[in-house]
Amino acid sequence: MDENRLNSAEGIESVFLSDKVIVDDDTTVKAVALQYDNEKTGSAPKVVAKGQGYIARKIIERAEEHGISIVEDGKLADNLMSISIGQQIPAELYEAVAEIYIYLARLDEKVGESYE
Repeated sequence: MDENRLNSAEGIESVFLSDKVIVDDDTTVKAVALQYDNEKTGSAPKVVAKGQGYIARKIIERAEEHGISIVEDGKLADNLMSISIGQQIPAELYEAVAEIYIYLARLDEKVGESYE
């Protein structure tokens, strides 16, 4: 993972992370960051960063710094880890990812309404 990519959260829409696994007081975590351009017809979310351990913690740290949604979904994160950086998610993951994006959009609407 390129350190410069870690320092920028530009274009990252959401971060999916797997379940945290604790081994001898050392927490290992996996994280996958997706970017989705809903303005671009026919595009699917693509993996823009992924990693485990230190890299995953840095991805999560950057997401938190920039107010990016973090969703804990171990199964989905594990499936997304197999996708190369820069590649779009495969069709078989569209529904799972879309459901999460819809949930996050509705949550954003509700939070926005409560502050108006």
